[in-house]
Amino acid sequence: MGAVIVAAGASRRLGSPKALLLYEGETFIGRLARHFQTVAEKVVVVCRPDLPLAVGDTVSVVENPDPERGMLSSLQCGLRTLAEAENVIFSPVDYASVQLATIVTLTARHSGPLTLPTFHGKRGHPAIISRPVIEQLLELDPTGSPKTVIYSHLQQACLVPVNEARVVEDVDTIEDYLKLVKEERR
Repeated sequence: MGAVIVAAGASRRLGSPKALLLYEGETFIGRLARHFQTVAEKVVVVCRPDLPLAVGDTVSVVENPDPERGMLSSLQCGLRTLAEAENVIFSPVDYASVQLATIVTLTARHSGPLTLPTFHGKRGHPAIISRPVIEQLLELDPTGSPKTVIYSHLQQACLVPVNEARVVEDVDTIEDYLKLVKEERR
């Protein structure tokens, strides 16, 4: 299994790069990369050209030359790097607070073209996709949305109920981040 972390967004609403935010003593990018290394043979981080990330020797960093095209273009950059992978787990860096146990559960339960965690019926991240879905994502126009392909596979998806709200709670604003930090201190 391969892994892709999408960290090329502009973070306009937050005002600073999400990848560098701290949670439980680690940067978002470092924590998510460490967790993905537990379940994947190769981890790829996709970032902006103006935000080179240091994530260690065992993680590949790929720059999206035109991140303004959107998240799909970054996901495609990562997927191209994992051309041999039959399955890929991926997540935007916003979901760095998802617990390792949830990631392990998802990979253990993965079946079919798509596996998604759910919390109270709401679908979240990280997602696991198989080769047919990967190929369809790579064929999309880079300005499109990965949801187009993901939604087309929901009937065959393996939905894994988890007891972790963080699979559906991303960090987009400073208020989101402060709420996460407040929960961390409990």
